[in-house]
Amino acid sequence: NKSTPMTMAILLTLLSLGGLPPLTGFMPKWLILQELVSNKNITIAILMAMSALLSLFFYMRIIYASTLTMFPTTNNSKLQWSYPQTKTINIIPTLTIISSLFLPLSPMFISLTH
Repeated sequence: NKSTPMTMAILLTLLSLGGLPPLTGFMPKWLILQELVSNKNITIAILMAMSALLSLFFYMRIIYASTLTMFPTTNNSKLQWSYPQTKTINIIPTLTIISSLFLPLSPMFISLTH
């Protein structure tokens, strides 16, 4: 019994840590790579890109294990060990996803207030 909002929050967080383009973790990596290339540090830029791909591979393995697999159980009873979640607990992953999606727009909101 996996919580869909929590699963989506984990998925988006790990993909953002991996630095995929539509998410917030991509832009810092892209800017660092641009500066390294403009300063002619090609070797370091290649090493950084390869390490980012390696970390993305491991993040994808964690995502696969946490979202797409069901762990085997030997218990045949109908008793559940966890209590049913309340609506307030389900709001937290939803707010996390929404705030993560609006994070790239925060510089625009800050500039509008000044």
